[in-house]
Amino acid sequence: MPLGSTPSEVDAHLLADALRQAGIDARAMSGHAGGALPFATLFPASILVHAGDYAAARELLGLIFPDDCKDGRRVCCPVCRYDTEGLADGAPCPECGADLAALSRSRRQFRFAPPPDSGRFVKFFGAAIGLVAVVCILMLIISLTIGG
Repeated sequence: MPLGSTPSEVDAHLLADALRQAGIDARAMSGHAGGALPFATLFPASILVHAGDYAAARELLGLIFPDDCKDGRRVCCPVCRYDTEGLADGAPCPECGADLAALSRSRRQFRFAPPPDSGRFVKFFGAAIGLVAVVCILMLIISLTIGG
């Protein structure tokens, strides 16, 4: 099921890798061919996870770019939570190897998909309308056959 999308295919793969490093099976799926910028907004790259992992994946991506990590400071790795205070800009996390600079660029471009339970009413309503339509068509066919 879709977790969310980003116009950057590279960011989608980067975020999916971060989720896999945290133990969540995630896949990046390209939504556009060739990565052309005009098509990126029409067909964004998606991150897919299992429905059972949706909440954990959403929570983890919410932690990847926290306003603060601990003690009111933003000094930890978003993947493994390793204290990265004092690292040079652009240096990877010494604990898990995550590309901290690339992860921090991805936040403004990522959009979460609706939670798995959010569409229950819409699905029920759609199914009810479909059932009413099928019954109406069957009644029309029966009346045409009988009146025939």
